[in-house]
Amino acid sequence: MTDNTAPGRQTCLPGVPGRKGEKMNASNHTIAWGIAPSALELGVKFRVATVQGVGIRKKSKKLKAFLKSRRGMIKNIDPDSDKRLATYRQMFKSLDISDVVSSPEYLIRIVRKNGCLPGINTLVDAYNQISAEQRVVASAHDLDKISGPVVLEIAEHPVEFKPLSNGGDEFIRPGEWFVHDDQHALCRLNCKQSRLSSTNLDTRDLLVYVQGNAAISNTDLDGALFEICQTITLFNGGVFHIMPQTKV
Repeated sequence: MTDNTAPGRQTCLPGVPGRKGEKMNASNHTIAWGIAPSALELGVKFRVATVQGVGIRKKSKKLKAFLKSRRGMIKNIDPDSDKRLATYRQMFKSLDISDVVSSPEYLIRIVRKNGCLPGINTLVDAYNQISAEQRVVASAHDLDKISGPVVLEIAEHPVEFKPLSNGGDEFIRPGEWFVHDDQHALCRLNCKQSRLSSTNLDTRDLLVYVQGNAAISNTDLDGALFEICQTITLFNGGVFHIMPQTKV
């Protein structure tokens, strides 16, 4: 996920509810997750996976060639008429939110303006490409910084949030949806990610999730998460596991 304000083996494992304060890491790669009914009613969709044993680098010639070969897939998307992007905007409008844009729309507009995605590292560049192509929100967090179940819900009161950007701390407003674990908010809406669980070149295990909306079928969202994890492992190594939803 981009903060914007203006070959891997896949294994499906049974979900195991996480205990409060329990660290989710390479020796315990199952993670419980859920989504609140109020968020589902709003049209938010959510899927979760873990990726273990990655080796993130600043650059990769193979990834650079891959991104170049698929650049046209993003350039050909019209953000003003695309139904999936329009549905994100409608969700914001229903909540009287006018100062943000969904992360896939942000990425698509960058490519259409500058000709390519911004280069961050082999992890972020890999999932940003698929996020933009599929118009789903994608986010990766350091699994060793996650504690307990991961839940997407609607805020009932102001929630402290520490975004990746250097603009200082802020609060998630009541009525906004957000993702959190036992300790802190992981992302705000579908456009801002927390610095508290951010990844770096030393990260080895990941929590990866995607968000979608009513214009994206469950099958398409599942497929997007699979492709994102597959692309991450193709250029960073590791093994990914799709997590089935559990009661939290």
